[in-house]
Amino acid sequence: MQQHCVGQHRVVRSAEVVHTGVEQLRLVTGRLEDLHERWGSVGAQDLGASVLEVARVLGCGPGHVTRWLAARHPSTVGIDLSPGMVALARERAPELTFQQGSMLDLAVDDGAWSAIVALYSVIHLTDEERATACREMARTLRPGGWLLLAFHVDSDEVSVGQVHRVTRWFGTDVELEAHFLEPEVVIGGVEAAGFRVMSRTEREPSPDVEYPSRRCYLLAQRRGPARK
Repeated sequence: MQQHCVGQHRVVRSAEVVHTGVEQLRLVTGRLEDLHERWGSVGAQDLGASVLEVARVLGCGPGHVTRWLAARHPSTVGIDLSPGMVALARERAPELTFQQGSMLDLAVDDGAWSAIVALYSVIHLTDEERATACREMARTLRPGGWLLLAFHVDSDEVSVGQVHRVTRWFGTDVELEAHFLEPEVVIGGVEAAGFRVMSRTEREPSPDVEYPSRRCYLLAQRRGPARK
């Protein structure tokens, strides 16, 4: 594993095998002790206490990441745009709370949440929609709250900045678009919305386990009042 700095962000290029979205989450959050050494004010206890209060998983899908977080912090709630995904998540974990909602218009008061996890949910948004989603996440997070964001960067088939269109998935006809994103562009949008990016992690895909794309994870902290 190699590390170097780009601007104020620590970049980790990792070839570690990551089998599921849950392990992807663990990969990033496991670096908090190192963040604490680098910035002093950030550590495992800071994020742990934040998640313990009010955490939301945006684009929760079938609820696997929500279940992993809720096992440690029961107040975690999953939110997804798709009614079908929400129904599936509720079926698999009826004891947890899953809600239908859009990242573009979150039905919650300003500063209501202390942490947001959004793994691969922004890849389905246009540039304008992604900017709106970043502003909504900033609006709903209290100052000092945390955002963990993940997205695809590139692959052998799709270059950074291109859109991957899928018409057939698991034997079913679909209409799905996934935007492969330049990390610096996403960082710019996140910071413009009112965050400070504390850590950036990049890794190669795990062979035969997931779509073969390079991925990026951003760990960001909410600054002052959200920008209008």
